[in-house]
Amino acid sequence: MRALLTTAVVGVVLVAPLAADAANPQWFRSPTGNIGCAYYNAVMRCDVRDGLVPRPPRPAGCPSDSDFGQGLTLSARGTGVVCAGDTALGAPNVLPYGRTWHRGLITCVSRITGMTCTNANGRGFSIARGVYRRF
Repeated sequence: MRALLTTAVVGVVLVAPLAADAANPQWFRSPTGNIGCAYYNAVMRCDVRDGLVPRPPRPAGCPSDSDFGQGLTLSARGTGVVCAGDTALGAPNVLPYGRTWHRGLITCVSRITGMTCTNANGRGFSIARGVYRRF
């Protein structure tokens, strides 16, 4: 059975199948469950339980009836702010601290201090409860 995650990212709608092989799942969470990440169509999305702090401005193209700022996205082109009415939290697969997830051009590392995801160009983000950084 597959669940669907629908995400609008600056005007683009992604529909992600959340089932994947157990060795490298497309949908995973931190050991605490405070961070949930979903990967689809070469885009990684990571949400944090209490949203981004400080809250970023609404992304251009994000409809006024959509939530925003619950997480960040990463593609080969760089980072963005999530604009969606759903969440990537609640994945059944845990990425243990110190472990690395990799698919396509994106790599994520789970640490006690949060989740860090980078693309092949070295762009990315670090996200944790109460703090985030885009680079």
